[in-house]
Amino acid sequence: MHLFTRISRALRGMNAARLSRPPTTHSSFRPSDSEDERPLMLEVDEEKVRPVARPKTTPLPFKQLLVIVVVRITEPICYSLIFPFVNDMIEHVGITKDPQYVGYYSGLVEGTFAFAQFFTVLSWGRLSDRIGRRPVLLTGCFGLIFATILFGFARTFWAMVFARALSGALNGNVAVLKSSLGEITDKTNRARAFSLLPLTWSIGSVLAPIIGGFLARPVDNFPGLFGGFQLFMDFPYLLPCLAGASISLCGVVLGIFFLKETLHSKRKVSMEDKETEAEPASPESPETPVVPMSLVEPEMSIAQILKLPRVRAVLLNLSFLSLTTVSIEAIFVLYLYTPVPAGGLGFNQRQIGLTMSSQAVTSIAVNFLLFPPLTKRLGTTNLYLLCSGIHILVIILFPIIHHFAVVENQAAVFMGIAVMLFLRVSGGLVFPCNMVLVNVVAPSKGTLGTVNGLAQMVSSGARALGPALATTLFALTMTKNLLGGNLIWAFQLTLCIIWMWQGLDLRRHNFDDED
Repeated sequence: MHLFTRISRALRGMNAARLSRPPTTHSSFRPSDSEDERPLMLEVDEEKVRPVARPKTTPLPFKQLLVIVVVRITEPICYSLIFPFVNDMIEHVGITKDPQYVGYYSGLVEGTFAFAQFFTVLSWGRLSDRIGRRPVLLTGCFGLIFATILFGFARTFWAMVFARALSGALNGNVAVLKSSLGEITDKTNRARAFSLLPLTWSIGSVLAPIIGGFLARPVDNFPGLFGGFQLFMDFPYLLPCLAGASISLCGVVLGIFFLKETLHSKRKVSMEDKETEAEPASPESPETPVVPMSLVEPEMSIAQILKLPRVRAVLLNLSFLSLTTVSIEAIFVLYLYTPVPAGGLGFNQRQIGLTMSSQAVTSIAVNFLLFPPLTKRLGTTNLYLLCSGIHILVIILFPIIHHFAVVENQAAVFMGIAVMLFLRVSGGLVFPCNMVLVNVVAPSKGTLGTVNGLAQMVSSGARALGPALATTLFALTMTKNLLGGNLIWAFQLTLCIIWMWQGLDLRRHNFDDED
């Protein structure tokens, strides 16, 4: 009897222990002896189902952006205003009288700017990391003013080369401006801000051909207004250079009075800024918490930066991007100018200026309206690859449009040019994509000037080689009828395919997780 009683009690104890254990199911409700555990389980489950809030877009600092845009616009104006008249200028100063050989010399003159910039832009970027962005930017503007005016006074080939080289050597603004944008933006507004740089280039590209195409040879084109000016008789290409330098002077004035320093270690901090830095970061804030200015980031050497695989991948793609696009740009102007029997379309200076301005106007709308939403939808890397592929179609159109010019189908020529301009503008979205990628791969904000300097150095090297190589090959192709007059297009097509193949390497670095 006592044994039966003990066994019965043991069985009841085992049953009670089994019932007191939590169930093995994954239900959100569990029996518990403690009421304190139940809210904890509910909190965990709510956290699992709570939707992740998307970070709010940080407002852009429009006042600072406006000054940066005005300073930025000076370079494309001074760089591009010579394109409508440089071929005519080469013939005028007596370098050559044969239109078929103009391409040799114009390519050298156009490429000298980038060649000189190749050797100096990294130094400007490194200097901006030490002394600040503002003084370097203002120095670059002053250099553009002086060198642009000097080009207008050139009467020999070597004088033209020297002026363009000086313009490139004294100007490292593009790399420094990209660094400034990287310092005043975050991942929520970066695409919108960087779309302003190619947009600004496009605005400058609208103004530059108008200035260069309509103000060159003012005595011949506007005798009633400039017929009595001996200065413009002696220097028929000085007036557009003076006009371009005047716009640069406006950028200098705005920069002196309104441009703020963006390099954190060189910025003057107001009491309001100090209070902001002292406040803890808000949980909802999309930005990285502000680092106190007393904490200076350790400086990285160029060798250390180049050891980073992501940096190397972006720079390698940039080299092919720059070489391909700048070659197309140089060929395009020469292609428009060259007579139809020699392989071009035979446009005059005003037609060239209007064509380039039309392209720039379209580019303004595309960069400002399409780039941010396309980046958001496709991602920076995918949009980059799509735009690189568009350049293949652009290259194919060159011989097709020339065929229409040979058979004197002017309607087809202008229609083909319109299609080509639209494709070139669409493919041009690759530039803001690249700008975003360059800033994303910078190891820290203290290295933005160096990384952008390296990127601009690579770009300048390609821009120095590209025009001379492309225009020389164009001239050889047409004069020697190489590959039936199509060698230049075969070369450009091959170059573009290599660029696209290299671009596929960007996908494995997951840039879109950060931009």
